[in-house]
Formats: sequence, C-alpha cells, structure tokens
Amino acid sequence: MFKKIFISFLLLAFALGLFAQNDKNKEDGARQALFIYNFSKYIEWSNFNSLKEFKIGVIGDEYNYVYDELIVLSKTKDVKGIPIKIERVNYDTKLDELQLIYFDNSENTSIKDLYKKTKGNPVLLVGKEYPFGQSMINFLDVNDKIEFELNEEKCNKAGLKVNVVIKTIAIKTKREWDSLLEKMETITLQNENKVQVNTKDLEAIIAQQKQLEKEIEAKKVTLAAQNEKLEQKVAEIKEKEQLIEASTIELIKQKELVDIQNKKIASQQQNLSKLNYNVVSNQIKLAEQQEKLEKDQAKLKVIKEDVTLIEKELQEKEAVLARNEKLITLQNSELVTKSSKIEQQKHIIWISVLFLIIVSILGLVAYRS
Repeated sequence: MFKKIFISFLLLAFALGLFAQNDKNKEDGARQALFIYNFSKYIEWSNFNSLKEFKIGVIGDEYNYVYDELIVLSKTKDVKGIPIKIERVNYDTKLDELQLIYFDNSENTSIKDLYKKTKGNPVLLVGKEYPFGQSMINFLDVNDKIEFELNEEKCNKAGLKVNVVIKTIAIKTKREWDSLLEKMETITLQNENKVQVNTKDLEAIIAQQKQLEKEIEAKKVTLAAQNEKLEQKVAEIKEKEQLIEASTIELIKQKELVDIQNKKIASQQQNLSKLNYNVVSNQIKLAEQQEKLEKDQAKLKVIKEDVTLIEKELQEKEAVLARNEKLITLQNSELVTKSSKIEQQKHIIWISVLFLIIVSILGLVAYRS
C-alpha cells in the first residue's frame, strides 16, 4: 500500500513538473517573441524604405513556443507601418530575402551556414544559447529571466544600426557572459538538490497531501457557491447589456432624427440665403428704377421749359400775325395750311406733356409703394 502511494506521488510530482516546465517554456517563448518584435523596432535596416512587408523566419523551435507567439503578435502589430510576415524556413529557403531569422539548437543549426546564406544582406540573426560572440543577438535563460548578448560589430557589417536602447540592456562583454553562465550552473545545482526527496519525510508529505485534499474539497464547495454567485452576476450583466443595447438603439434613432432635422435646417438656411439674395437684387433694381425716374423727371422739366418757350413764341407769332393780317389775307391759303400744321403740333406737344406727367405720377406712386 505504501509503495503504491509512493509511486503515485512520484508520478504526480513528475506530471506537475512537466506541466510547470511546459508553462515556463511557453512563457519564455512569449518573452523571446516580444524581444524579437522590439528588436525590429529599435534596429534600423539599411533597405527598410524599400520593404513592403517585414519577414521573420524561424528555424528550429521544436514546440513552436516562439513561432506561435510571433504569429499572434503579427496579427496586431507592425514595424513602423509595415505588416509583419512570420515564416518557417530552412536552408533551402531564400534566407537573404528575410529581415530577421530566429534559430536554436533543436535542428543543429550552423551559424556559419546562416552567415554564408545571408552574406551582404541586412538580415538580423537571433540565436538561443549559442557560444559567446557567434550570433548577432543570442538569448540566454538565467534564473527565469531572459538575457541576451549583442554583437554590435556583426550587426554593423550587415547594414544594421542598433539603437542605444538595445545596447543599454544587452550583454556586450565576455566577462558578463561568463558571469551569467556561472549563475546558470549554480541555479542548476540548486534545482537538482531540491529534486532529491528524502524517504523519511514521505509519510509527512502524504499526510500533507491528505490535508490538501480536504482543503481542496472545502474549496470546491466554496467555489460552487462562488460559481452560483457568478452566474447570478452574469445574468445581471446580461440584463444590463440588454438595457444598454436598447438604449443604444434608441440613441441611434435619436441621432437619425437629429440628422434629419439638421438636413432640414441646412435646407432652410439655403432657402433663406436665396431669399436674402433676391431681396438685395430687388433693392438694386429699385435703386436703378429710382435713378431712371429722376432722369425722366429732369427730362420732363426740360420739356416743360421747352413748351413754355414754344408758347411764348406762339404768342409772339400771333401778335405778328395780327399786325400782318393784311399780308396774311393775301396768303390765306398758305396760312390756313400752316395754321393747321401748327395746331397739329400743339396737340402732339400737349399729348406728350400729358403722357410724361402721367408717367411721372405713376413712377412716384410706384416708388412710394
């Protein structure tokens, strides 16, 4: 019985260790992917202006921890406005067309071969746990913390300009690298010592396990009650969401009505502008008519003066005619003809005078109205 419990405990511990390691690997992959994305932001590529998309190739990464996280990032991020494309690549791929290559030792990737494939092209090589100074950037996991080495000289040769932000946080010397390796060895030894289980303490561990099972059962009951409360909260939230949705629909309707009213107001303002324009036009026309009327009145005055002069001339002529009746008698036939013509001219003049008076009166009436 004791042996079975011991074996079960070891299997459980092993499984928990695997799960914990898997979670840690995923977390490390996410961190490295985020670092890689930030490298693309803080390093300048000499051919960047000619790029239509920023290509990142992945070699190795057996369980896709880094690759999957890069795919997630590429859906919501870009590099200075250029979309990101993530590809799985190998030595047969045209590696010189990529902008960044991430690789690890899971496929025995040769850094020398990568340099040959990308020679003369601005391609950033990012490795994981390679010897110091070989890759342009090299990741190292130290005490659950991702560190990275930077070889600025290799970056510059490839046409890559490294921002001071990257330089500040990177490992740049062999001494720093050796110090990190010592830390890694120390942490590894400590972890190995922790893994050794003392069989004398096994019964105490089993007792603790039973106590934990009781606590788990108690927490299950508590969790069930909390789930019930949570369901009630969810129902309340759904009800509030429905109210919000109804309010949103009402607001949309109100907005549509406001838009219609705004269109009507705009149309009325346009009509008002037209009316104002017509009023101004009519005022201009009225001023022109008034000016014309004043000119006509001046002309009428001149005509009146001319008529007065003509009347005086006629009176003088009548006097002359009276004095020369004898002469007129001799030329009676001629005089009759001339008199009739003179009478006709008088009628025409009087009619013209009356017409001008009537026109002036009508103009004054129109002006006053």
